[in-house]
Parts: sequence; structure tokens; C-alpha cells
Amino acid sequence: MLEYDVVVVGGGTAGSVAALAALRNGCRKVLIVEAGAHIGGLSAIGMTWGGFFDNNYEQVIGGIPNELVKKCQEIAGRGYFEYHGDGDKWITGLASVDPETARFVIEKELYDAGCEIMLFSILDSVKMENGRIKGIEVVSKLGRKEIRSRYFIDATGDLMLANMAGIRWEHGSQGTTQSTSNMFRVVGVDMDRYERYLDKYINTDNHDPWKKETGGIRRGIEYWCPWKLDGFDYMPDPWGFTITEKMTT
Repeated sequence: MLEYDVVVVGGGTAGSVAALAALRNGCRKVLIVEAGAHIGGLSAIGMTWGGFFDNNYEQVIGGIPNELVKKCQEIAGRGYFEYHGDGDKWITGLASVDPETARFVIEKELYDAGCEIMLFSILDSVKMENGRIKGIEVVSKLGRKEIRSRYFIDATGDLMLANMAGIRWEHGSQGTTQSTSNMFRVVGVDMDRYERYLDKYINTDNHDPWKKETGGIRRGIEYWCPWKLDGFDYMPDPWGFTITEKMTT
């Protein structure tokens, strides 16, 4: 049986930051249980990091997330904020982080802080005692492990730990939930040619020129869904893209 001060189930972006916070606040033994092949979650496969700025364009998120973005930028020359004062307020504060660099930085920070990580490890059961989680069982290629901890953090993204523990939860707001993000990464794109093509079709009727640096954060449907102008109505509406290579003009 393994024993820890804090066990984080789910090693995505939130779980990784939670583990780092626990270690920096005095917890000596911290474990991340991750079902996948790496930690970092969506930020380690190309998802941008959002929410750093409020509607007044003031930065409201700092701490560990901001620190990780800066470390990515220092290492790869990427990890910059796509901040535009006249852009969409919701998306203007995105941090575009190179996924391979993000994976390296997050993992290194965790190991340097003394965090233990179990990959390819699936939560199988929860042991309760007097209404509290006392332990969990995790299954991996090494077999079944019983893990006990003073505190457990559910960072699974779909409430696996909370659900197994019988904790009450609500699904969305009045039945409404955010759509699932389907992320994929494309390399080797001639962005200058792409920019010229889109600008040819979008820069009409006094539309602003389509630019690769800002095209992904403009609020108009013609910027998010340029194929709409060609009549491709079967393409999805909630679509956008970000460029992980920092552009210079």
C-alpha cells in the first residue's frame, strides 16, 4: 500500500498545477495518477491557455499558470499571449504554447518539485470511511495498487473520483454544457499563401484584411469560418485556430 499527503487523480493542466501548488505549500509526498501517456493534458497537445485577462484587459491569472507560460517562452521562443486590445474580449488573452515544450516544462517542474507520477494508471475503485475518501485502487500494467492519502483532488475532467465516491454533482447549467473540443495539429503549412488566399475572399465589402496573426481571434463569422463564404455549410460553426509559431510583422 502506498501513502501520500495529496493524491491528484488526473494529470492534465489543472491536475499538474494542483500538484505543484500542493508541493509549494508544504505537502511533502504528492502523487499524480494519470490514465494517459503524458501529463499536461490539452495544453500538452496544442490547446491554448485562456482566461488570463478580464473584460477590461487586465491580467487576472498569474501564479503557476503564468509561470509555466513564461518558461515555455524562454525555452522555445513561443508561449506568447495573443493579446489585441480591440479584439474579442473572451479570447484576446489566450496564451499560445508549443505543445512539446509545454509537456517538457510541466513534467520537469513536477519532478523538480518532488512530485511522483503514475502514467497509464486508471482509477478502478474508491474506499470510503465515515463519508470520507480514505483510499483508491489504481490499475496499470504493473498490476493493482492501493493508495491512501490525507487529501484527494479530482482533476479527471469528468468527475470519475467524485462519482465513485458518491458525491453529488450537477451536469452543466440547466442542461446546457460546453461542446467537446476536437483539437488537431497541422505542420508544414505555407501561412503566407494561406493568408493571401483568405484575404482575397474576406477583404471585400470593407472587411478588415485577414491576417495570420489575428485571424483566429476575430469575432466575425468570416474570420472564424472562412469556408462559409464558399458555401460549405456542412462545416462546423464553432471553429477557430491558433498559430504556435510566433509571427513577426
